[in-house]
Amino acid sequence: MNSKLQVGDIVQSVAGRDRDVHYIVVDVGHSDGRVCLADGDVRTLRRPKRKNARHVKRVGKPQKAAVVSRLRIGRAVDSEILVALEGYINGEGCLSRKHKRLIADMMPFLEGEAG
Repeated sequence: MNSKLQVGDIVQSVAGRDRDVHYIVVDVGHSDGRVCLADGDVRTLRRPKRKNARHVKRVGKPQKAAVVSRLRIGRAVDSEILVALEGYINGEGCLSRKHKRLIADMMPFLEGEAG
């Protein structure tokens, strides 16, 4: 178990269908070695993803310490999670994984109109 993970850490999934997705840790210390993760979009604070701590790697901390303190007391909101993960989600400027998938699905149609 990755015992150094703490609430507020930004992690990247290294195994599973969600490989390479970035999350923020919202809960740790489960007896089964799992942590609860949220991305503010698909995995919200109300429906976090439970993942084995061995299947994620820590990549950083949010720029604003207020996000971490609000997570620890249970007062954070999904928009704060999105802002905290903004630089990690992808380099194209899309905040939402859903949005990124929509763009990927539309590319063949957009390229067809250009030609």
